[in-house]
Amino acid sequence: MAPASHVFGVTVRTLTNWIKRKKQGYLAPKKRRQSPSKIDSEKLKWNLHG
Repeated sequence: MAPASHVFGVTVRTLTNWIKRKKQGYLAPKKRRQSPSKIDSEKLKWNLHG
């Protein structure tokens, strides 16, 4: 399994997880959580441009 992980540029553990998910029938990428911005974009623009 190590040669395959090298080809894909991932760890053996990641490859093992992909295989496990494929067997379960769900290989789509996991949805990542995104934390809310600490400052909204308008306030950021105002602070940068004065």
